[in-house]
Amino acid sequence: EDEGEEGGSGGSGSRIEDEPALTNPRACNQSKGVMSAEFGSRTNTLARWLTRVPLAISEHLWVWPLLGALVLGAVGAWVRARVEGATRAALASRLTTLLNADVAALRLWFYEQESNAKVFASDARFQGAIAELAAEARAPGTTPEKLAASHSAQVLELYLKPLLEAQRYRDFVVLSTDRRILASPHPEAVGRQAPRYYELFLEKALAGQLAVSRPFARPGTAGTPGERANMFVAAPVRSTNGVIVAVLALSLRPEQGFSRIFSVANMGETGEAYAFDRR
Repeated sequence: EDEGEEGGSGGSGSRIEDEPALTNPRACNQSKGVMSAEFGSRTNTLARWLTRVPLAISEHLWVWPLLGALVLGAVGAWVRARVEGATRAALASRLTTLLNADVAALRLWFYEQESNAKVFASDARFQGAIAELAAEARAPGTTPEKLAASHSAQVLELYLKPLLEAQRYRDFVVLSTDRRILASPHPEAVGRQAPRYYELFLEKALAGQLAVSRPFARPGTAGTPGERANMFVAAPVRSTNGVIVAVLALSLRPEQGFSRIFSVANMGETGEAYAFDRR
């Protein structure tokens, strides 16, 4: 019983000691006072800041137009970049389409010219006359004048001339395997070494392939002006046993075929177009 009473009295005493800490009115009032002071300090700080903002704004009014200009400049630069990007993409697409169309048209035109040259070089009449010219050129004592006036040269020109006019070719030239002119509508050129610019088609034709040269202009001399732009399509001429004996080259007018391809579809104010080879 004593232990129970002591335990009971101890328990009640402990509760009595704890209650003042929880229900002390002075501590509560002090805590509320601290909180009120902190809140009042923050309120006063905010009020002072709000009252200073209009004053600061009024003292620095020049900043706002500057900020507005910077924002507008940034927005304008962004819009311009987007517009330029879209314009460039559209222009690139149009140029690519135009390029593909021009390349396809050029390949078709080149194929047509190569086919014509192949047909001419494979004609038995032309093959026989050119083979005779090549044999006469190798014969001792044959002069350029004699070769230009030979029967084979006259027959070749007689057969070729109407075909060249029908196909709108300018003229022709026959070259030997040693790069000398065997036949031409210009007798003064017969017997001469082929000009350097003939290498644009001659080397490939002597190797047994069809060749179309790029446009070029023959440079003028001191007494004669240079020619207008010229092109050649060439084909090897073979003997009956398949050996290449000469090259038949047909002269083209670039403005009637090659240049017209670029003028059909054009862009820009002038519509000028330029074609470049791999060199």
